[in-house]
Amino acid sequence: MAGGAIGRMLRPRYLAWRARMGSTRLRTLSGGWLSGCCKAMAESRPQWFCSADSDGTMKAMSLRAAGALLVVLAAQGFAAIWPDQIGTFERKPASSLTLPDRPLYEEFGFEATEQADYAGPSGKFTATAWRMKDSTGALALFESRRPAGAKPAKLTKLSVTTDDGVILAYGNYVLQFTGRAPAVAELSQTLDALPRLEQGPLPTLMTYLPAEGLIPNSERFILGPVSLERFEPRIAPSLAAFHMGAEGQFAKYKSPAGVETSLMVFSYPTPSMARERTEAFHEAAGRDREANGIHGSDCAAADGSRYGGAAARPSQTARSK
Repeated sequence: MAGGAIGRMLRPRYLAWRARMGSTRLRTLSGGWLSGCCKAMAESRPQWFCSADSDGTMKAMSLRAAGALLVVLAAQGFAAIWPDQIGTFERKPASSLTLPDRPLYEEFGFEATEQADYAGPSGKFTATAWRMKDSTGALALFESRRPAGAKPAKLTKLSVTTDDGVILAYGNYVLQFTGRAPAVAELSQTLDALPRLEQGPLPTLMTYLPAEGLIPNSERFILGPVSLERFEPRIAPSLAAFHMGAEGQFAKYKSPAGVETSLMVFSYPTPSMARERTEAFHEAAGRDREANGIHGSDCAAADGSRYGGAAARPSQTARSK
């Protein structure tokens, strides 16, 4: 594609990018501020638009040059995740993926994804990566993608083996290997080379769930109204109060008699917020139980499932019993 055509195609994206950046304002040659100068020049000479140096000096740039510049910027913003080689396995051309549930992934802080096939002397495998904004988002995605029949692995703190490979979370990444799992040494080198890796601490909320009766792989981390709707739609987002900084941990349990139930624990930034939400959950549970002819006001639904609880981060708790 000719440079001029690239420039015409990418000009709207450039202008949107400039609007988002907002850190460099355009000057007129006399030194006064005039945000409309770029628009004026674009209207008078459609084949040109304005840019600005870091000192604010106004410059004109052809769309041909801008197209080349934006191609470079795009390459930098979407750098390859997977390396050319993992151990003795060489990468084939990588491809991007369509998100199966974009609203959910975006709530988890989705940034980028890439899939690549690798082949080597001992076989082949497919590697898929999802990069999230932080480790909490990676935890949430890991739990949502983990199959019910997965078995714990020792590759990373959050890793499981599946029928056809492994799934793991590492920092702000979720990685899936299908067909063959890399050796520990191969994987270690790959993890250390991941671009834009962020290794923040995992939320302590994930440790609040009781272990007895927990159905393996049923845990789901809740970061907003979308994940709440996907995994526990009985709770209204307004009751969870995500505007207060709420995070939730959902799980399913089975009693010795074989009865399944569910538990949701919410975490809030301060003890006072947790206490206020605990009262709100009690009131909501009471209304629900009374509507079904059940007396009491503990945080349980009419079917006996525990559907609400609150805890303050990180150590003081105010959980419903």
